[in-house]
Amino acid sequence: MSRLPRALRWIACTSLLAVALAAITGHLLARRAMPDAIADMRRQVAADQVFGQFFRDDGIVRQRPTFTARVENPFVVVVSCWVPTGLHATILQNRYVVMPGGLRRQELPPVHLR
Repeated sequence: MSRLPRALRWIACTSLLAVALAAITGHLLARRAMPDAIADMRRQVAADQVFGQFFRDDGIVRQRPTFTARVENPFVVVVSCWVPTGLHATILQNRYVVMPGGLRRQELPPVHLR
């Protein structure tokens, strides 16, 4: 009877260690993939010819969007792009799942700020 609790404790500790190791590995892989995810979204936005517009005293100024990336979960990176249109703006987002073989893109719906 005394071996059962020790075995259960060992299984629980080993399981927790494996989950923690997987989470740490996922975050490290996601951090390392951030520049590739930003570059992929930059290519997508350039192919769609997306430009922001600011209204200034001297007319309309076109500006390329600004990109930001964050690690949402282990193995998941979210890249956002702020596109101003006058007094309003649109946020374009893509979610990238990081696998050892590369990135898999999932497009998220745009957020319109009015």
